[in-house]
Amino acid sequence: MQDRYVGDAGDFGKYGLLRALCSPEPSISLGVVWYFTPDDKNINHDRHSFLDPNHPDFQLYSECDPTLYETLGKISRSNPTIAGIEVGGVLQEDTVFFSEPVPHRQGNRGVEKRRVWTQATVEQTKDCDLVLVDADTGLQPPGHRGNTKPEHARIDELKPYVDRGRA
Repeated sequence: MQDRYVGDAGDFGKYGLLRALCSPEPSISLGVVWYFTPDDKNINHDRHSFLDPNHPDFQLYSECDPTLYETLGKISRSNPTIAGIEVGGVLQEDTVFFSEPVPHRQGNRGVEKRRVWTQATVEQTKDCDLVLVDADTGLQPPGHRGNTKPEHARIDELKPYVDRGRA
């Protein structure tokens, strides 16, 4: 997860689903583990065009979840960061966030740092019924051993969540 992608169309879908799953009835406690990495300043994306009233799908998005649409629009204009999402009212008030940057898993020290980081994410979200593990580029591709890019989640990092019997 990088700050420069905050509030894009993918986030709209992701947060919309979480809002629907964790609506007041039934009450589901939510945790979000950001696989936060520093922005790559060399790449510039205009990923917020769906928030523009002139976008061809404006009505589709804005009518789907008007509150979320308006909230993401405000955040993208004023504080387009994961911190902005955390405090901006996008998700339920009692959502547990873990936003420490994910360490690289390179070399023995890196592997240990990543293991400690993963344990901390599991501990911080231990009381949550549902945890979104927001890996920027999804799961580490099959067949890749050893070094892991920080934006990938590894299956072994997800196992503790499954082992505790929650989603």
